[in-house]
Amino acid sequence: LKLKGLKFSIILELEQGNPLKLMPSNIFDGYLALDPSAEATNQIFIFPRPLEGEPLKSNRARDVPWIGSFGFGTPGKGFELLVEAANREFEKAVVRINIPRGNYTSGMNGVHGQEYSRYLGAICERIAKPGIEVRFTFDFMSPPQLLNWCSDNDLNCFLYTRRQPGLSATTDQAILSGRPLITGSNDTFRHIHQYIPPYPIIGLRDAIDITAPQVHKMQKDWS
Repeated sequence: LKLKGLKFSIILELEQGNPLKLMPSNIFDGYLALDPSAEATNQIFIFPRPLEGEPLKSNRARDVPWIGSFGFGTPGKGFELLVEAANREFEKAVVRINIPRGNYTSGMNGVHGQEYSRYLGAICERIAKPGIEVRFTFDFMSPPQLLNWCSDNDLNCFLYTRRQPGLSATTDQAILSGRPLITGSNDTFRHIHQYIPPYPIIGLRDAIDITAPQVHKMQKDWS
C-alpha cells in the first residue's frame, strides 16, 4: 500500500463470473485477469492465457486414432470417462494417458492400497473393450517433451469433473501442438469453450475431424 505509482496484480485463481472473489478488491489500482472469458471493467483488464513456445501445425490423423490425455493423479481428472467415450465411438483406438509423479500426489494411497495413479491405470485398462488399447505412462516431462507427446496424438482430450477456481494449464501444450482438441464441460476449460464446444456436444470422432482450425485460432489469439 505504501508503494508509489500505480499498482497492478495478476490474477491466476479466478472464479467464473467474479475474478476478484478470492482476493481483496481495494488494494490494487488494476487487476490483470488471465481469463479471456471474464468481463472487463475499469478495474479488471482481460488477458488470454499465454502460450509459451512455438506453435505447431496439425498432421493427418491415423486410421486407428491415438487419443491422449495427461495430468497429475488426483481425483476428478476423468481418465476413465475418456476410455468409456472411446469405447462408445470406436472399434479400434489407442488411448494414451500420462500421469507424472508429483511430490504431493504420488503418495495418495488411501483406501486403494497403491498409488492413486496406478489405481486409475488399472480401472482404465479394466473397462476398455477389446480393440481399445490403453497405454499408461508415468513420465514427468519438460514442456518441449510434453509438446512433442501431444503432437503425436490424433486428439488431445480432457474430461475433468473437479471443481476449483482458475483455468486449466493442462491444455497449454495440447493447444501449441496444433492437434485436434476436445474438453469436457467443466468450467476450468471455459477459455476453450469459446472456440470448441465441450464433449459430448462434439464427440471424439467429430473433434478429430473439425477442431484443428479452432486450435490454430487459439494459437494465434493467445501467442
